[in-house]
Amino acid sequence: MTNKALQIGWTDDASERLIVAQAMVCNSKLVSADEVILEKYSQAVW
Repeated sequence: MTNKALQIGWTDDASERLIVAQAMVCNSKLVSADEVILEKYSQAVW
């Protein structure tokens, strides 16, 4: 998961990278109100 987080270049926030990377690795939906996450991560929902 850490390697996946390091590949995310559209945010400088380490917490956001880890949260999104965990969702990616688990192929899961991610519930977020963050506009950047909603735009960049196709499985993000609000």
